Amino acid sequence: MLLWDLVRDVQIGVIGDYDVEISQLEVSPDGSVLGVSCQNGIVGLWELRTLTALASPSQVAGERSIGFSPDSKRLFAEWWNGSGID
Repeated sequence: MLLWDLVRDVQIGVIGDYDVEISQLEVSPDGSVLGVSCQNGIVGLWELRTLTALASPSQVAGERSIGFSPDSKRLFAEWWNGSGID
């Protein structure tokens, strides 16, 4: 995934090696972390200042929806497995 500085119109980095479609990107309220959810159920967390992974990707069958807590300390995920939300 490529990251761009929209003011300067330049690429500022690359994070992850996602070979599936990304379904959701979510930036923490404090702007420090990027949450990534993929259609294959993988969720990743990235520190935006250094563009490093904060945790190993986690995977559960089905597509996920993600969101951060207001204090940016937790990432919540729900997933759809085709028959309902788990």
